[in-house]
This record gives sequence, C-alpha cells and structure tokens, in this order.
Amino acid sequence: MFSLYADPRQRRADIRDILMTAKTLGLDTKFELVYKALEEICDSVGADALDFETFLKELTAKVVKIYLNLGKPLQ
Repeated sequence: MFSLYADPRQRRADIRDILMTAKTLGLDTKFELVYKALEEICDSVGADALDFETFLKELTAKVVKIYLNLGKPLQ
C-alpha cells in the first residue's frame, strides 16, 4: 500500500492516505492490530510524509508495542 501513495521523486508517502485506504479496505475491523498501529503512526507524525524505511520501523515498533500490551509473548 505504501508504494501506491509514495511520491515517485521523493519516495515518501503521507500516512493519512494509507490510513484512509486501510479503513476503506476494512482493516479497522479485519486486522485491528495493524490498523491501530497505523493510527498511532498517523497521530505521531501528523502531516509529515514518511520514507519507506521510517514507515517500516514505525510500523514494526507500534505493532510490537500493541502486541506486548495485549500480554502476548513474542515468538
């Protein structure tokens, strides 16, 4: 989904566009953990566009944080 919204010159994407598409595709109900992580990233970066590496780092950190808060051990 990132590549759909990435500016080809800057290779950065607005997380708000990704979040909107994720909701449209039903991720907010089907994959709540991922959707919540995307929301948290959106809240933390606001209108700043992210490059792919930063997006992956942020998404991984948020998913791990949420997963651990659910009391589930990482395997």
